[in-house]
Amino acid sequence: MAIRDEVVSAFRPDDSYTYSHVLPFKYTNYIDGRFQVAMLYGAARMAYDKEMMTLASGYLTNLELVGPDARNFAPSSLAPEGWIPSETMPGFSYKMKPQGSAAPLAISWAMGTDVPQRARLFTAIAPLYGWFLPLFKQHLNTVMLAHLALGKIPPESMMRLAKDNPIYSYLYNVKCSATYRNTGAWPAKDYSFKEVSDTQYTPLCSLVGQYLQMSLI
Repeated sequence: MAIRDEVVSAFRPDDSYTYSHVLPFKYTNYIDGRFQVAMLYGAARMAYDKEMMTLASGYLTNLELVGPDARNFAPSSLAPEGWIPSETMPGFSYKMKPQGSAAPLAISWAMGTDVPQRARLFTAIAPLYGWFLPLFKQHLNTVMLAHLALGKIPPESMMRLAKDNPIYSYLYNVKCSATYRNTGAWPAKDYSFKEVSDTQYTPLCSLVGQYLQMSLI
């Protein structure tokens, strides 16, 4: 099955556009949907893929509607244990956890909303961050997304991360035809070697990379 078809199969429009980060479709405690699906929406808009935009926007709209600080949602009968029944979407439950920095930055880029002030801080420290990356690698997504949201090219100290990485290569305006390995839900951040997973992750990250690369001349 083609990457795009696999991503389409990860959405369930009949269940209010719920999304699964693994295939076959499964409701899990996945919490990065706002960030990752927002990236899909923004990249699909650049590629003029209206079907994918509809799927992504449906998920993001209902994730916002279902409850405060929602990270994932599902029909209540299928939701993992401990999720909160929604008062605004009867029949659905959601996982609650306050958002970090990645989701607001991705939403800002994808939807054209105001860029969070913290983005400028992340770009300011990026040159030094690039040299000390192994010590602070959990913030890699945030630093890269800050540059994306502000339309800035990341510093030279981080350019090594663009090798065989379609999304980071895009940030440097460099063509890249590599495909991400199945190492997680967002393999763009796996800059060091990581074993291929036995779990089949939805290749959303790969599709985002393909769409972004298509926009480079």
